[in-house]
Amino acid sequence: PVLRIGTSTPGCDPSGDYTWTFFDNMDALEPGLGRQLRARALPLVGGRDTLSIPPGELASSWLLRQGLADLFIGYAHYAKALGSPSDVRYVAIPAEQNILCEYQLAVLDASEEVMRLVKFMLANDGQALLTAAGFLPVSGG
Repeated sequence: PVLRIGTSTPGCDPSGDYTWTFFDNMDALEPGLGRQLRARALPLVGGRDTLSIPPGELASSWLLRQGLADLFIGYAHYAKALGSPSDVRYVAIPAEQNILCEYQLAVLDASEEVMRLVKFMLANDGQALLTAAGFLPVSGG
């Protein structure tokens, strides 16, 4: 109950919105737990008036090293970004409590340049880059 939980800012940063949904999922384990977690959460990044993370720093590890939070809930790709060895430990959220978000690709301008980017993102090379960044591969047309 005394741990300070760093998060992104809900309503301003999708990671914060996902974290609040994760807190809601925690109510299945123990009624009221999500409310307790939200009350202890510190929206430290991604908001209009939040901290500026120094260039080249990963928000989660920088905030922890500065003593601004005891743990930080963020994207899964942080595990790869932290590198190894690291003084910051990554712990995966179990699938039962984690959220799954679907990203969509929309095109407003079907110019040649835009369509080249879309084709690249959907082709093997683009999918490999996205997968390396922690995204799941495209699962449908």
